[in-house]
Amino acid sequence: MRAAGADGVVAVLASAADAGASFEPPEIVDGTAISVTGAAIPDGARRVQLAMAPVTRAVPPAVPGQQVAADGDRWGLVLDPELPGAMAAPGDGDDGDGDGDRTDDIAALAHDVDLRLDEDLAITAPTMAAARQARAGDCTTHALLFAALAGDAGIPVRLVTGFRLDGDRLVRHRWAIAWTGRRWLAVDPTRGEAPARSFLIGLAVHGARAEEVAVADELAFAGTGGAGVRIQSTE
Repeated sequence: MRAAGADGVVAVLASAADAGASFEPPEIVDGTAISVTGAAIPDGARRVQLAMAPVTRAVPPAVPGQQVAADGDRWGLVLDPELPGAMAAPGDGDDGDGDGDRTDDIAALAHDVDLRLDEDLAITAPTMAAARQARAGDCTTHALLFAALAGDAGIPVRLVTGFRLDGDRLVRHRWAIAWTGRRWLAVDPTRGEAPARSFLIGLAVHGARAEEVAVADELAFAGTGGAGVRIQSTE
């Protein structure tokens, strides 16, 4: 017997023999990926337009790198790393340690994180303190270490939970946006990129505290599990 939930999780009633059989543990990222159909993305593409449906959650925040419009349960997405987004500036008391453009500082921190951590999807640091001690980790570990180092430098940072377009699939991913002093900049610490150059779909913007990350993991992907994605065009 199989039962499929609205969040895309499928449960299977297994016999005792099935449960006792050996198996290769699935990669969590692969197991939660969404297939993407349509036109192939050429090397060097700067912009991709997607259609995603059905989606039964609210349209996400206008983070840098994306534009999302909903028509019923269908989303139309434009992904372009150059898109500035429309996030509000940091609030009072969270505007960094002075005036000026911190873009170069942010890029240096992203590069530092990339050098300090090997990428290992099997390791997740639960807190910024744990990320500081890590030598390897997944995208969450990279994002938490970046947030910790940026905080040390007086740079306001928010984390973003969502998807990364990886060939013919969307895979779950976590990255950051950092305040340069003039605008929010998308940063992918896992790849040492500031600005991020991947095609990213941010579903939730949140803080770096463990409880905020846990809530994002619980809620960000709700309403997307049954969706299909098609590439409409590329530039």
